[in-house]
Amino acid sequence: VGSALHVGWGVGGGGGDIWGQVTAACDRQGQSWASWAYKSFCIDDAPAHGEGQCGAFGCCRTGYGGHMFGNATIPPLDAQAKLARTYAPAVSGEILTSLFDPATHTFTLTYAPGAPGAGGAGATEIFTSDKLHYPDGMSVAVEPEGSATWKRVPNGLVVVATGAPLTDQITITVSPVNPSRGGAGAGR
Repeated sequence: VGSALHVGWGVGGGGGDIWGQVTAACDRQGQSWASWAYKSFCIDDAPAHGEGQCGAFGCCRTGYGGHMFGNATIPPLDAQAKLARTYAPAVSGEILTSLFDPATHTFTLTYAPGAPGAGGAGATEIFTSDKLHYPDGMSVAVEPEGSATWKRVPNGLVVVATGAPLTDQITITVSPVNPSRGGAGAGR
């Protein structure tokens, strides 16, 4: 299949916008990604790194020194917006490019539609975090015009190639209706 998965990265140490750098690089390479946060607990009765280790719960090897998002029980909205990116979990054809611009909340997918009966006929699914990126709704553009139809589903779109006009690629662009408002974390 030729797929790859990037798992984890650090979030501290003065690395700037590491989330933005890694997720953009993964977009450019067509690579999936996942992250995790170290927990501030361990199983030792006498924690080696202070009381914040909560020695009775977990494993010292999971790290120490606080949580990924401070003491928040859920990540702040701007952090959620960086990680809940618009993407296409299923594409009916071959992905040529798939890019999300967190500054404009614009997603562009270009793909070569599969031929009917060749494993490519079907729907393309696009996940959209409506609350975080499209709070006032979204605009969807299809190029070439008439090459695909789309419909809204909760937090997403379903796109189906029409086969007319005959084309070797389809581009779907999703952007906020109100770009000046943007989504969570816009302008932050």
